[in-house]
Amino acid sequence: MDTRSRHSDKLEKEIHEIRQLEERIAFLKRNLIASGSISRRNFGNQKAKMPFLVVEVQDRSFALPVEIVEEVFEMVSVSELPEPRPSVVGLLDYHGDLIVLFDLGEMAGMDETPIDPNLIIVLCTTHHVRFALMVSAVSDVLTVQGSDIVTGDEIMSGILKEIGLIRTDQGTAAIVDVWTAVLSSQVDWEQEGHSSDPAEEASPPESDS
Repeated sequence: MDTRSRHSDKLEKEIHEIRQLEERIAFLKRNLIASGSISRRNFGNQKAKMPFLVVEVQDRSFALPVEIVEEVFEMVSVSELPEPRPSVVGLLDYHGDLIVLFDLGEMAGMDETPIDPNLIIVLCTTHHVRFALMVSAVSDVLTVQGSDIVTGDEIMSGILKEIGLIRTDQGTAAIVDVWTAVLSSQVDWEQEGHSSDPAEEASPPESDS
């Protein structure tokens, strides 16, 4: 066997191994999505204190675990993806990194939120994945005990799942499983034959300057 044939066999073997790993990763992601347990680890502890960031989208309130929130800032320029994705606004440039920006309202089954400079972006990081959520406003930070959370498992009309409710000064806020929704969106993107990271297939947004 000549050198070229040996190189070709080695390359084919490595490609096969990569495909097996990709299939395994996709399988594990689907299992995570189906499990629904990754966002409730403290709910059963009645005395556990859990802080939530309460955000507003149109006329609804949502509660995000503070532990996943990295930063909150005003709306910036966003570039579109090469192909439109449900609930995805586009990509934002965060200190040189391209971050996928989701419309939290559309994720919950509401109408698409029109782009407005007064909107707020909530940058999140969880399970080593960074993403951003577009909301109308940030209204409060509340710390509640597990006993104060009304647990549930309601599928919203969008891709979000409501896993609980907390009381606020204005009424109630839905605790939503944004991580599973983001992961599900990523799996759908991969199944269509794209890169696992939509940011790899897009150009950076234009600078605000």
